Amino acid sequence: IDYDRDGFFTALVSWFLGKLFFLILIFTPIGVYTEYFVDLYSKNRFTKLVYFATGLYFILFLIEIPFSFYFGFILEHKHGFSNMSFGFWIWTQLK
Repeated sequence: IDYDRDGFFTALVSWFLGKLFFLILIFTPIGVYTEYFVDLYSKNRFTKLVYFATGLYFILFLIEIPFSFYFGFILEHKHGFSNMSFGFWIWTQLK
């Protein structure tokens, strides 16, 4: 039961922060600044889209990594569901 409760809470907070990130991007000037920053590197619309999407993916990855670490490494080891080393866990996250 502890595993399910902890996992649910972790997933809920992770989901909430992901949505909050997009709301901040949409409803604050950060989205405009991001567009301006991408515009400095390319004038091609497709390339801008690729840069913008890559940046969003990277930022979401940074937001998600602490939750992935807790749920996929700490919690799994705490309840005896995993014997994966920390180095191998990092490797699987980076692939």
